Amino acid sequence: SLTLEVLDTYTAMNFLSGYDVHSAWAGDENALAGLAGKQWMATAATDGMGKKRIPGISPHHAYAVLGYDSTNQLVLLFNPGAEDFTPKGSPGLDNGYLARRGFFKMPRKDFWQTFNILYVIDN
Repeated sequence: SLTLEVLDTYTAMNFLSGYDVHSAWAGDENALAGLAGKQWMATAATDGMGKKRIPGISPHHAYAVLGYDSTNQLVLLFNPGAEDFTPKGSPGLDNGYLARRGFFKMPRKDFWQTFNILYVIDN
């Protein structure tokens, strides 16, 4: 029989990759900028505590961070729940962000207001 254990994001990344995982708390611009043009594995987590509820963003959830466009200061994210979402109004913290099959972009300043931690494997 197979036993599945629920792992936190940090432990799951370490288990799956075999590498050390570095964490960066909200606002660590060096960690986010380090993703630009790199082949690093990264995730971001929402804790649902003390953060504004943003339409289309799930609290207590991990998202894959697929890249960072430093020129336009946009973070490319993937929701493994693969949800489509269309904001009711202009994209942003108040209305959410356009997402197709779980993929969406978010401005850097909004990213740090939404996600409380970034986990990075840079090996």
